[in-house]
Amino acid sequence: MRNKKEIPAENKSYSALFFILSGLLGLVTLWGFWSEMITRRPWKQIQQQFYQYEYEKTDAELANAKLDLPELSTPQAPDAKELGRLTKTVETAQVSLDEALQERKFRQSESDAINYKYQHSLHVAKGKHNATVDKWQEKLAELESQIEDELTEAVLAAEATFANANKALAQFYQTSNDPQRALSTYLIAQKYNTTDTEIVDGIAAAQASLQALQADKAKYDEVARLQEKLGSVGGIKRTFLGSLLENPFRETRTITQYYLEDFDYTADRCATCHFSA
Repeated sequence: MRNKKEIPAENKSYSALFFILSGLLGLVTLWGFWSEMITRRPWKQIQQQFYQYEYEKTDAELANAKLDLPELSTPQAPDAKELGRLTKTVETAQVSLDEALQERKFRQSESDAINYKYQHSLHVAKGKHNATVDKWQEKLAELESQIEDELTEAVLAAEATFANANKALAQFYQTSNDPQRALSTYLIAQKYNTTDTEIVDGIAAAQASLQALQADKAKYDEVARLQEKLGSVGGIKRTFLGSLLENPFRETRTITQYYLEDFDYTADRCATCHFSA
């Protein structure tokens, strides 16, 4: 017989038990999360401090690099009319040099043909001189004299003119603050005139200017590199609140594994990843 004080099953309330068990489950979950993410991972705090120190170090390096930046001179547009005139002079001198070289080459080819006829006629005459042999010999001597004197002098004169034209163009580039083109043009001029001291001095000046520009560019490149590094040190990991909360220096860096085919050194487990181990 049912006891009058006994509460029917359909009227019993388990809310208190459910609340207690839910609370215990929540506490265990929080404890597990804290133990896993905080207690057992002290290296995260060390990593955060390291990123912060690296950020401060990079920021100081960037400030020092900015103090060392040189003032860049404002590039001036070269005189287009003067540049066109000098370029035209170089092109004209190049054509004259090509024509002189071509003319001497033609005469050398003609000399080779006459020499063949001379040698052939001498062979037919069995080494004795006759009218045919003398004719080809005189013709050969005339061509060789023309090649060695007149045509060679024309080539040398054309080379000197071409060298002077390039020297003038190189000097224009140098005064226009374009050491790269000045150097390349000076080197062309030196190829055809190796004894001109102005060309030698111009090459030295252009090289010095080019080295100075490259040094200045390297300083600006270093500033750009430090600025990029400063923005990526540790990263910024946004929370679910978006931009309201930001936790810098919490981002874990991506580890990239490389396979080195030529790296065949024997190593134990620790030294496989840690070369200082």
